[in-house]
Amino acid sequence: MSASAPASAAASLAPSGVDMLQYGASFALVVALLVGLLWALKRLQRGQGLRRHEKRLQVVESMALGARHKVALIRVDHREVLVGITASQINTLASWVQPAGAPAPDAQAGFQASLSQARAAFEKGRD
Repeated sequence: MSASAPASAAASLAPSGVDMLQYGASFALVVALLVGLLWALKRLQRGQGLRRHEKRLQVVESMALGARHKVALIRVDHREVLVGITASQINTLASWVQPAGAPAPDAQAGFQASLSQARAAFEKGRD
């Protein structure tokens, strides 16, 4: 055996440019599939599924009142409900129905008005 034999064996084991291009393309395909799978799982986890549609239940706005207390404005179809949430229960504070053809009111103004009424009722009940 000559000294050039190990060098020629090592050269034949080294990948060619075509092999490197094929490895790179395979790696890019696997990464793209993983990104697509993660995107689909994220959408499914949020409850949106793979199709877009109007949600029937929406949390319009919520406000923390303390460490374990908050108030939330929830819309279900054409009904809005103001709820008080504590660590152990949820109470309905106010509820009203929106007419089907009426445009949705400004959520911020509606929430502020509902919150003012709820606070006034709370203070009244406290006295």
